[in-house]
Amino acid sequence: MSAISAIYRAPKGDSKVCELFGFTFFDGQPVVIEDTPENAHAIKKLSNNALFEVSEEGSATHSSGEMPSPHPDPDDYPPEGQQRGGRRSHRG
Repeated sequence: MSAISAIYRAPKGDSKVCELFGFTFFDGQPVVIEDTPENAHAIKKLSNNALFEVSEEGSATHSSGEMPSPHPDPDDYPPEGQQRGGRRSHRG
């Protein structure tokens, strides 16, 4: 059975812990998620979330062969008060 690795990148000033889909993520620490039908929705959502890096288990290295830094570059995040990506509001 294959698995994916998901790494949470906490925004500056935000909580260093995130719980989603029954998994607990700590900033910069990989969490292995089995690629099963039960986890398909979670994997899809995490893959489309800008705060997570998702890769196939064992492929989370840069082309140099080094593991990515567990500490994100602060310049990768939007200025305080701004969001990454578009959020849709549901109006009814």
